[in-house]
Amino acid sequence: MSDSPATQALPPARVEQLRARLAHAPFARTLGGFQLLDAQRGRARIRLHVDTRHQQGGGIVQGGIIATLVDSTMAFAVMSLTTDDHPFVTIEMKVNFMAPVSEDDLMAEGWVIHEGGRTLVCECEVRDSQGKLVAKALSTFVRTTRG
Repeated sequence: MSDSPATQALPPARVEQLRARLAHAPFARTLGGFQLLDAQRGRARIRLHVDTRHQQGGGIVQGGIIATLVDSTMAFAVMSLTTDDHPFVTIEMKVNFMAPVSEDDLMAEGWVIHEGGRTLVCECEVRDSQGKLVAKALSTFVRTTRG
């Protein structure tokens, strides 16, 4: 989807850990339809199977659902870079919505474009099943400290 740098494969066990994390995330269980398709170092792809739960009153997917999809996809791209217990959180996110979508499978791909000492910057694209660009996002994450 992008001109981002080449990525490296993750060990299959790490990909499965990330899949399990998404499958058990409360937001994903509540909203339904999220599936981690692939994760590599600094990159993730998540599919959202859209249904009527995700639509606003006019039958179009609600923008917050797409924002959740892009935030989650970029977060998993970030998580692919670390296994420690100091989580990263979103501190800024911008989403441009390019086209409305009603019911479809949405594919989001997110990648890290900058990895600093405490912050990371990511991009994400969301496309429908025909490959049409639905949304483009940019986000900044910061490493938190515990205790």
